[in-house]
Amino acid sequence: MDVRGAVPNTRHTLLFDVPVPPSTITNLAHLDKDQLRAEIIALRADGLSYRAIGEALGLHWTRVGQLVKS
Repeated sequence: MDVRGAVPNTRHTLLFDVPVPPSTITNLAHLDKDQLRAEIIALRADGLSYRAIGEALGLHWTRVGQLVKS
């Protein structure tokens, strides 16, 4: 029994906004990872914590740590 076409596919007809994930926003904001890493290292050399760097650059502090270590 083929029911295609008999039941409307509502996921294509409902109009609602899907929020953009934070990771997508961050990836679009920081396209050049080498430049971002250089900024993080410079801020770290100035004595800022991972949390302070994250707040300044719009990143999570754990991501700052990942970029410092890589």
